[in-house]
Amino acid sequence: MISKKDIRRLRAHLTKEKKKLERQMKKLQFVDFGDDIDSGEEESDKVEEMVTNTAISSVLQERLKGINDALARIGSGTYGVCKNCGKEISVRLLGVDPESQVCQNCKMKHGKNSG
Repeated sequence: MISKKDIRRLRAHLTKEKKKLERQMKKLQFVDFGDDIDSGEEESDKVEEMVTNTAISSVLQERLKGINDALARIGSGTYGVCKNCGKEISVRLLGVDPESQVCQNCKMKHGKNSG
């Protein structure tokens, strides 16, 4: 069973990561196209920056979703329970991957994409 101390530590870590991701996403959302319509090259660079930021933002949103899901599981008392087999997820694994929804055995059985 995961101790209350471990839960508090992991919740604090997840909350800190969530705030960090939200700040990163906020920075990525703004691309200033300016008002100089004569510079096609500059506009092209801005479009390229926007496309890159959109891709990065997508990855960050996925990570943020995992963090929010983990925080919700903490709130509901189901954090640290494998969604596949129902067994406890080790504190060691949660320390490395606090968003994990599956135990190490299920990760190995079903591949890395199982949560």
